[in-house]
Amino acid sequence: MTAGLLLLGTMLYRRSRSLGAAAGRLPAPGGPGRRPLGQEALLLVGMMVVHGMCDSSAMMWMPRVLGSSSYAARPLPPGVVTAGFSLAYVLARGLLSVLAEHWGRRVMMIAPGLLGSGVFLAGVLSRSQVATSVCYVLGGFCWSFEYPAVLSILAGDGGPDVHRGFGSALGLVSLGSGLGTFALANAMGLLAKSLGDASLWMILILPAAGFPLVSLGGAIWVRRFGGREANPPQAPENAPQKERNHP
Repeated sequence: MTAGLLLLGTMLYRRSRSLGAAAGRLPAPGGPGRRPLGQEALLLVGMMVVHGMCDSSAMMWMPRVLGSSSYAARPLPPGVVTAGFSLAYVLARGLLSVLAEHWGRRVMMIAPGLLGSGVFLAGVLSRSQVATSVCYVLGGFCWSFEYPAVLSILAGDGGPDVHRGFGSALGLVSLGSGLGTFALANAMGLLAKSLGDASLWMILILPAAGFPLVSLGGAIWVRRFGGREANPPQAPENAPQKERNHP
C-alpha cells in the first residue's frame, strides 16, 4: 500500500515524463551535487539519528516496563499508553501543519528535546506507573516538534550547501537510525537483564537522556550556521532574471 501511494505521488508531482529529475536539473558529473556532505548537513543528520533511535527504543520498551513489577500498582494498560503517545504525535504534527512555514523553527530545534526529556525523566524517576505513562505521552508531544524542524532545514531551507546532499543525508539518517535503534534497544535489554524486573524502570533513563543531545546539536547548529539561513547568498545584480529566480 505504501509503495502504491509513493508511485501515485511520483506520477502526480513529476515535472517530466521520466521518473527522475526534471530535464536540465541533473547535476553534472563531478559537479556540486556530488560533493560530500559538509559539517552543516552532518550535524543535522546526527540530530535526526539520535532523535530516531531514542524515540524508537523508548517505544519498544515502554509496554514491557509499564507491565513489569517495577510498579506496585499498574492501573494503566500499556497499550493505552502507547496509543496515547501516538495520538500526541498526531496532535503535535497537526499543530505544526497550521503554523506558519518558518515560525519558531530555531526554537523547535532546541527547546522540545530539553522540555520533553525533562518531563519524561521526571515521570520515570517518580516510580509511579501513572506518572511515568502521562509524562511519556507529554514528553513525546514536546519532542515530536523537533524532527520536522530539522528535516525542513535539511531539505534545503538552510542553504544550497545543505540542499545538494539531501538524498545522501536521508540515506544516512535511515541507516544511522536503524543501527542506532538496534544498538540502544539491545543495550537496554542487556541492562534490563542485569537489573531484574523490579528495577526495569531504570532502563528508560537511557532514551530520556538522549533527547538533550539533540537540543545541544540544535544550539550548536543555530550558533554556527544559523546566520546562513537568515542571510542566504544573493544572486548578482547583473545576473539574468531566470538565474536569479532559480540559483
